[in-house]
Amino acid sequence: MPDTQRMKRTTFAEFAAPFFVWGECPIVQGRIARGGHYSYDLCVSNRHSLEKHILPYFGGRILGDITRKDIDDWILALPSEHGISAATANKMLSLMRQIMDAAVFDGYIASSPARDVRPLIERPERRGAFTVGEIERLFSVSWSSEMAYNVGHSHFHLLANYLHLRSIDGASAWIAETKALQ
Repeated sequence: MPDTQRMKRTTFAEFAAPFFVWGECPIVQGRIARGGHYSYDLCVSNRHSLEKHILPYFGGRILGDITRKDIDDWILALPSEHGISAATANKMLSLMRQIMDAAVFDGYIASSPARDVRPLIERPERRGAFTVGEIERLFSVSWSSEMAYNVGHSHFHLLANYLHLRSIDGASAWIAETKALQ
């Protein structure tokens, strides 16, 4: 019979202690037991993320006292307080959800406060179809990043047609050479 009094006093750090520790993590072991794969490197990376971004905020908190608002406030503050991208903050939310779902599964809490927290909107850095370095290598010229962006968006079809015609031209030359050899 589970010790419900101990479970009610369990902190997030106590519950999360085995998570993303290779050979101990119930998430990793469960995935592998079901025939899936979970790499050692991913496990180590997730543990680092847990220790750096989640445990400092929630480690000392009692599992049952963590609310949706707590998690929402945390996820909103992560990019500005830790200088991370929205995509990285969303990864932290995913890890938090996995741990809180396990707490529900194990009977520590009735429902996951992380379940309904919405992820941050990710706005990738503005970039054209080609990087400046790629354009410089293609055309042996120096271009500004703004020119690279414009080529990537405004003139991409012209560049694609040019490269396509060059490949057809090269193929035509190869066909002519092959016919001449016959």
